Amino acid sequence: MQKRTNEEIKLWNKRGWFPSLINGVRPKIDEWKETRLRIFKRDNFTCFYCNQVGGKLECDHYIAVSNGGSNEDSNLVTACKKCNRAKSNKAPEAFIKELSNV
Repeated sequence: MQKRTNEEIKLWNKRGWFPSLINGVRPKIDEWKETRLRIFKRDNFTCFYCNQVGGKLECDHYIAVSNGGSNEDSNLVTACKKCNRAKSNKAPEAFIKELSNV
C-alpha cells in the first residue's frame, strides 16, 4: 500500500479519487474491487438501508472512515447509490432513523 502525506490526503479526498483512505493508506484498486464484490455477495446484492435489490450498488463504510471506521468487512455494507449519498458520514443509527421517518 502506498503512503500519502496529510496534504495529499486532503487534496485527493476532496476530489474523491481515493476510496477509503485510512491513515494515509488506500487499498489497491484490485483489492478494493474484490472487497466490494465479496460484500455485495455477502449482502445478496441488497441495500443494507432500504432493502433495494440490485441497481447501482456501492460499498459503504457503516461507520464512516472520517468517524474512525475501518476497511474491515465487518464495517462494510452494500448500499444503493441513493442511500450511500444521503448517509454520507452520518452516524448509521441517525441515518436509519431518518429513513424510517420518511
